[in-house]
Amino acid sequence: MPLDTIMNRTKNELEKGDKEYSLNGPCICRGFKMFDGPLFFALDEMHLIGYGISKSIWKMVVGSYGKKLLFLDNTTCKEISKIISNSKSSIPTTFHGYEKNINNQSGYLRAVDWIDFLLHVVLTIVVGLMDNIEDCMALMCLVKACSLIQKWHITEKEIDIVEKLIRKWNSHLKLRHDQEKVDISLFTISHHYLTHVPEIIRHYGPLRNYSSRSLERTIGEYSDHFKSKSKPGPHAGNILHRISMMNSYNRKSIDIGNNEEYIGASKIIGSQDICTLGLTEI
Repeated sequence: MPLDTIMNRTKNELEKGDKEYSLNGPCICRGFKMFDGPLFFALDEMHLIGYGISKSIWKMVVGSYGKKLLFLDNTTCKEISKIISNSKSSIPTTFHGYEKNINNQSGYLRAVDWIDFLLHVVLTIVVGLMDNIEDCMALMCLVKACSLIQKWHITEKEIDIVEKLIRKWNSHLKLRHDQEKVDISLFTISHHYLTHVPEIIRHYGPLRNYSSRSLERTIGEYSDHFKSKSKPGPHAGNILHRISMMNSYNRKSIDIGNNEEYIGASKIIGSQDICTLGLTEI
């Protein structure tokens, strides 16, 4: 099938299954009233581009998929980490970037760190260290596409550009695979999902508007408060209750201005005297 031909499963296939194409049973979401087929499943830009696409590019650089496409030797990879480290002093503290050594501690990078790596490090450092012009041009197409995907507002013309850039990247990967310069394991589900991004944007809007970034930050906020190991369930419930009450009282404090009654209550919620409001001690 040509790379520029993208075929979605039909709603009927998802509802009944299609063993010929490895869909062994009906989709578990078929019972929802709003279920309308394959576009029912949106894509999350943070995990798709961060953990999926960006991380795979670094694996190509270090040779996990073969040492012919985008590969750089270990000395050069160390140089990349050194350049990143040396640039920290010139980056304003307003910008929160990763502090890990990408060559030795890539497993500790977050999805947002991988996105920064793709959009900034690859474009300004990695591409300049590569010799093959065709590989560099294809990689720059991918970076440009991911950069446009990250926008909060995107036009139909830009969506068309994203579609063309992704097609060029995939065509180059297929060419290199046919030339036996890249392992088949590179073609993960993330690279497949990338081809569906333009259609998803047309259907739902820019991916950033329904990204899981805010959810991940919320999970991090709750995780920082978890202390109990003996009774994690009740403890998590207390934390959830406590933070919800703090947010509620803080909103009321803002709404009524400097009313001391609500401001005082807000301070109580944030203190260890939370049990006086009917909650168990956390």
